[in-house]
Amino acid sequence: MSGRNGSIWKRVWKLKVPQRVRVFAWLMLHERLLINVERVRQHSAEVDLCDVCMHGREDIDHVLRLCIVAKGTWRRIIPPELSETFFSLPFHDWLIKNMFDSAFVPSDGE
Repeated sequence: MSGRNGSIWKRVWKLKVPQRVRVFAWLMLHERLLINVERVRQHSAEVDLCDVCMHGREDIDHVLRLCIVAKGTWRRIIPPELSETFFSLPFHDWLIKNMFDSAFVPSDGE
């Protein structure tokens, strides 16, 4: 990849995290986690509904941010003043912001 995406991939591979976390980040950015939307695409499942909430398509954004379970967890972590931005950003922007912008999601030390 080149351009802006190329710099994102370089930043992912330079993250000071275990290799499996970098691979997971790469899979998230490529939307290649084996979730129901992907299973349907691969013809290994017939329904793309979320198995947890049964209310939405189980795509990567739903699993990580929009499912009622994920959303409940995030609401306990995210300060109320960031909540609207946190849940309304397009998925890729949200993911990049979470991975590289320490001001967006407070760390345990804050």
